[in-house]
Amino acid sequence: MVTSDKSSEYTVNYLPSEVFVQWILPHLHPVDICRCRCVCRAWLAYTITYFRLVKNLNFCDGFSEYYINEVGMLSIIRRLVNLKCIKLDGLWRSATEVNLVKLTRRCHRLEELSIASCRGVTDKVLKAAAMYCPLLRVLDVSCCHEVSDKGVKYLGKHCKRLKELYVGSCFGVTDNGVQAVLKGCGELEELDISRCYLVSDDGLRFLTVYPNKLSLIRLTGCLQVSDGLQQHLFTKGITVNNCY
Repeated sequence: MVTSDKSSEYTVNYLPSEVFVQWILPHLHPVDICRCRCVCRAWLAYTITYFRLVKNLNFCDGFSEYYINEVGMLSIIRRLVNLKCIKLDGLWRSATEVNLVKLTRRCHRLEELSIASCRGVTDKVLKAAAMYCPLLRVLDVSCCHEVSDKGVKYLGKHCKRLKELYVGSCFGVTDNGVQAVLKGCGELEELDISRCYLVSDDGLRFLTVYPNKLSLIRLTGCLQVSDGLQQHLFTKGITVNNCY
């Protein structure tokens, strides 16, 4: 046991900053990383560097909603420059429209954005994502009731690399929006339009006529889509999932 006065020198603060940024902080939850900023100026600098370098963030844990508010989320977003994937599903307080627009405008390298069941998701957010995130491959806005054809059409116009789109329970999405995505997103492989009650055969007929890469479509609750068209999609090699 060290008992000399020099023992105080052997603290974590003497570790190289790379140790904190590359080995310690990545093992912590984003909420805990935010708390680390309050320890001292050195730890604040470490967390700033970490958020500038981080490529993946996941806030889907059930308690981020209680610990991160709108201002706290904004302070994180301002540091993100290399982010490729972020999951914010279910955040009501912090994932506001303003924050989500700032996120998409800042993170031009974003490839996966999961913001299902967030009250701040609107057509304005989809427009920003479509225009400022050209590398976007996966987008989940399920159960975002402010989303309509207007926002979805921006995806069809700008998101040429989109492979997976989840708009289940977005009640404002109709045949027009679905057609825009199917025609504009030529790389699309998976589409979830479950409980989009206004979608009918007209919105999906494009798949039976033109070549596409779609392999899976979820149609649970789409009562206006006929059994005949679903069978036609199946013969085209597209798996139709009506279970969930």
